[in-house]
Amino acid sequence: QREHMLSPPFIILPYQLTRNKRGRLTPSQKKHVETSEIYGRHLLTLNHRLTFANAIFQQSWTNIPLSQWVTEGQRDPTLFVKRFRSVLGLDDEFTPLATAMVSQ
Repeated sequence: QREHMLSPPFIILPYQLTRNKRGRLTPSQKKHVETSEIYGRHLLTLNHRLTFANAIFQQSWTNIPLSQWVTEGQRDPTLFVKRFRSVLGLDDEFTPLATAMVSQ
């Protein structure tokens, strides 16, 4: 597990959990399953963004001028995203987030 990943100690859910026959936690009512999936996707997105932001924060940018990053991003966004992820030490799963950041 990466040291820069953040796991909140407590999460307040908008539904109650119970253990199923296999002993796994699941929403107590079927109508809450979709809500739990949506909630899970939001938490995963938040975790990705926090991990990405933390990787940027941890990286020392003093040896690469910001103007160089901007120029490279405008010239070849795909190559820039690969290099950006490589410098930050992030997996391919962060490509969509890095691409969105470059395109804005």
